[in-house]
Formats: sequence, structure tokens, C-alpha cells
Amino acid sequence: MDAEKKMGNEIIKEGDEVLLYLERDKFFIIEVKQNSSFSFHKGKIEHNSIIGKPYGCSVTTNKGYTLKVFRPTLADRILKLKRKTQIMYPKDIGVIILKSGVGNGSRVIEMGCGSGALTIALAHSVAPDGIVYSYDNREEFIELAKKNLEKAKLSKFVVFQKRDVKDGFDVEGVDAVFIDLPEPWEAVPHAARALKNSGIVVSLSPTFNQLERTAIAMEKNGFGFIESFEILMRTILPRENKTRPFERMVSHTGFIIMGRKTVD
Repeated sequence: MDAEKKMGNEIIKEGDEVLLYLERDKFFIIEVKQNSSFSFHKGKIEHNSIIGKPYGCSVTTNKGYTLKVFRPTLADRILKLKRKTQIMYPKDIGVIILKSGVGNGSRVIEMGCGSGALTIALAHSVAPDGIVYSYDNREEFIELAKKNLEKAKLSKFVVFQKRDVKDGFDVEGVDAVFIDLPEPWEAVPHAARALKNSGIVVSLSPTFNQLERTAIAMEKNGFGFIESFEILMRTILPRENKTRPFERMVSHTGFIIMGRKTVD
């Protein structure tokens, strides 16, 4: 098995998660188990027909439809998370993490874990030597995020705590603070106290009013290099002689604002 993995021909085994790709944005993520099956509108797939095959293979439903079997990426997993709230999308998460400088060994705070989409991405980024301190004031969100983290096998890189933003944070000297709250400006003073010098605070909000109030709070609390932007993602259908944009797109999901802690 190790030799197969090194050669890039890893075989799918029981307990593995696989992505079943039908077309365009139609895909499913399942955990394969002996003698189980997966049913959807195009028919049924027996898990036994997947186990023992390499990633990248094809499987056929009992109705004759063919799906490709891939290894799911982090972005795939986030899009298919079990959720109770609107999640942060991969298009925003990727840029946020890159611009915040978070990586292996980073210590970061997340205020408002929701269903755990950003939490998973942060845990993946700080591993194996860093830690994510994730706060939320609703127990049901924390429990759901924990389950999603366990499924992603990233639980050991996150410490959850039920806490209201008004109570601030109980850790200091962190590299970055990520805020996903209806009133993010309330968390900005606490972020300033928790961050190391030059540390970065990031917030995502759906409205201009929230963005403005957060920007004002950042200025008042000693943040510099304040920048804000929005990311729009349009899918293109590349086909010979008829390439065009897809009819639907992931447009407005939120305005991102970030700033860096100053010392004077």
C-alpha cells in the first residue's frame, strides 16, 4: 500500500472519504463502507464497487450514469459541511488565510465559529505546530463545529470555548484574530489587546454599514494598513468554439476588512 501511495496510485479502502463527481458543480462526498450503498436522483452506487479501486476511477449507477471518484480537497469538504448557519466560502477563506500570513505554528483566535468552515481551514493551516482558539456564544454552534472538525481529522488543533464577545479573549500574543459576527466592531478592541505587535485582525460582513463601523473601530484601536475588498468568482465553461461564463456565479458573500496592529 505504501508503495502504491508513493507512486500516486493509492487504493480506496473502507472508511475513506471519496468525492463522487457527476457534472459541473454536482458532486457528493461519502465515506465508503463494506456492503453499503449511496442513492441519489441518478440511481444507486454500491460502496463495494469503489473499495479496492484507485482514486480517479469511474463507477456506474444502477441506472447507467457514470461518476468519477476523486479524493476530496479541503475546499470540497467545506462546501459540503453540515451547517446551521451561512458558511464562509472557499473563495473568501483562501485569500483571507494567504493575506493574514497564517501558517504552521501560528496561534490564532476565531470569534464566531458557526458551522466550522473557517475553523477547519485555519486548523489545516496552523497544523501541526499551531493552535486555533475558537469562541462562540452558542453551544449548538460549537458542538456542530466540533463534529465537522472531527470528521476532517483536525480536532487536536482547535480549542473551543463558549464565550461572548463582550467578555474579550483569554489568550494574548496571537498572530491573527478572525471575526465573523453580526457586530464585529465590538470585538475589535479585544482583538487589539490579544494580538502581538503587527498582528492582523480580519472580519467579514455582508453589509456596507457593518464594514464602515468596523473600519472606524479599527482606526480608533490603533490598527494600520487597513484594507477592504470583495471577491467575486465567476465560473467559465471551457468548450471548443463555445466557451462562455456559467449561468450562475458566487458573487456577493461578504466584504472583507483587515488591519495590522501598531504600537504608537
